[in-house]
Amino acid sequence: MSLLAAALLLPAAARAGLHADLERELFGAPDVAVACTSAGELLRRVETAATDLGDDTPLDAVGPALAGIRSALAPEARVSMAFWSDTKALRLGFDTPLPAAELATRFAKDGSVFEGPRGWGIRAADGDETRITVVDGWATFSTGPDPVPATRNLPASMLASLPETPGCLISGLAPLDDAGVLDFSVHLPFTPGEPASFAATVPGLQSSEAILLEGAVPPTVRSPDRPLAVALLGFGLDNIDFSAFLEGAELREARRFQNAFPVTGGTTLAVLGMEPAPRVAAVIPFSGHMPAKKLIRRVLRFAKAGDIPVERTDATHLTFSAGILQIFVAASPNRLDVSTDAASLNAMQSGAGEPWIAGSVAELAAQWPLVFSAGAIPDGPNQPLHVLPRPLYLALDVEGGLLTGVLDVPLSLDEMAAMGNKLNAIVEARKAAKAAEPQLEE
Repeated sequence: MSLLAAALLLPAAARAGLHADLERELFGAPDVAVACTSAGELLRRVETAATDLGDDTPLDAVGPALAGIRSALAPEARVSMAFWSDTKALRLGFDTPLPAAELATRFAKDGSVFEGPRGWGIRAADGDETRITVVDGWATFSTGPDPVPATRNLPASMLASLPETPGCLISGLAPLDDAGVLDFSVHLPFTPGEPASFAATVPGLQSSEAILLEGAVPPTVRSPDRPLAVALLGFGLDNIDFSAFLEGAELREARRFQNAFPVTGGTTLAVLGMEPAPRVAAVIPFSGHMPAKKLIRRVLRFAKAGDIPVERTDATHLTFSAGILQIFVAASPNRLDVSTDAASLNAMQSGAGEPWIAGSVAELAAQWPLVFSAGAIPDGPNQPLHVLPRPLYLALDVEGGLLTGVLDVPLSLDEMAAMGNKLNAIVEARKAAKAAEPQLEE
């Protein structure tokens, strides 16, 4: 079977779902492949993006092009694309009720329509050609050289980790300088409120069977105001088999520390406020039977062995000092509460106020080894924080060298663009402040 014949048969044979559509577009081993469940929804979002970005987008060019594509779509049409960076070749496909000849005529504009041995096409004034085929109602527009007779095979675990719900699947390769190539796939949902999902094989990133990565139910903790941001660890010291990578004296020392401090999954870190200085707190859970006084005694022994300045204020409270910074610690059965602010620590122990973890973030914490969530993000240099309509969250896992995750950013496209500009302004302001600091002479 010829390369062209194989390419023509693929659309009719592999349109059973979003995963199948993406795998079809991997024919020819493109650098980027995209498959979307709805061409109409994708065009609507492109139009919204063009409007949101305003002067940065050639709206006069985008509008007519989108209108032309929309007029050629079949009802409930899907759309897909593949791109090769070295040859600049592009393949675009979508469901259509029109024959190839009519598609060529509609999209010809100033070019000339021709019919050759490879089907219909459009030849531009500079000689570039766009080839058009329609097989079983699937139109394919191709520019540049034919792809090589090969395909990019995604790891089965990567594809299985991504949903087939309405949206777009994007798969690509990104060079990492001398570190190799990042092979990634992303699912961008069309359904409001559904998070984006992603998976990537990262060179050098390997999960170890010695560390059990899993989710955990975090300890219940409250404070008068819900934290600005939280990070949760679903694993702890009790999940680690140190014998897999240590031996001898190092193994014995690691096991002694593990037995003394059997930290279990559910450690929660939080940023409680930024004014007048950052207020950071943490809750650390322990497995087994660890009474409060026993925990305090062990922390004291560890601090003294490391020559760390510490003061025992009572049977269950400690204060560490590091220059002007003080860290306040309170113990309760199977748990340590830690804060850089005494008032915050007292609030955490009272059990009153807003829960740190709730709703979808609590569900994520029970399933994913690492979860980050924020209810507010920076809004520019010396500006109040921007409160989000619902928490932003990111959840990550690593298994067999595959990094997977979900991300929900509750902002529109124009809000994300504006936020990116503000974050860049914060970075530049900090760089300027750093450069203005007096430099010590060598």
